Amino acid sequence: MARSTLTVAVVPAWAEDLTDADFEAVDNVNGDEFAIEKPTLMLVLNSSGGAAHTVTVSIPASRHTANVATTKTVVIADTKIGAMLLLPDLHKQSDGNAYIDYSAATATIALLELTQTPELSY
Repeated sequence: MARSTLTVAVVPAWAEDLTDADFEAVDNVNGDEFAIEKPTLMLVLNSSGGAAHTVTVSIPASRHTANVATTKTVVIADTKIGAMLLLPDLHKQSDGNAYIDYSAATATIALLELTQTPELSY
């Protein structure tokens, strides 16, 4: 089956308001994906009630990985939030998406696309 598509919230310049970030259910059967164009902060909340969860992000073969596809896995304890910064140059697959897989359904995810803050001149 196809991966589920996640919603990405854009963090406004100057990080004015993060209230637009909503945690949504994960698809631990098929995995999730989202179109990645800018650095994106991934936050995963484990609400399993006791068990640790793993979250795995796919990394395609590229000059950054010596042309070998690989993955990055993080373990998140119960009631904790795991964070990972996803970068287009590293995590974008050939279809333009980043792929995320989970060990269980009792997690929720929020994605925050980071916009570049303009430089200040003094």
